[in-house]
Amino acid sequence: MQYDPCSFDRGYVWQEETLSQYTIKPFLWMFLGLTAYDTQMIRRYYDFYSDQPDTLKKASIFSALQLYLDFINLFLHLLRFLVRSKKN
Repeated sequence: MQYDPCSFDRGYVWQEETLSQYTIKPFLWMFLGLTAYDTQMIRRYYDFYSDQPDTLKKASIFSALQLYLDFINLFLHLLRFLVRSKKN
């Protein structure tokens, strides 16, 4: 029997849901850790570039963008976690 990629395979859908269920929590923890790490990097950038105001301004914008992306990813994975737990 040849595999038809256009056919609906219930086993594959179940495996995908189970796999995503087990990967949501580690991703939440990972983004929490990245947020904490990026917060510490902001403090280090401030200490390192405190005598260079132009570079400090660029570093603060870069750090704000990093934190912004961390919060967006954290929010998206938190939503996925809450939707999955509400389904069960």
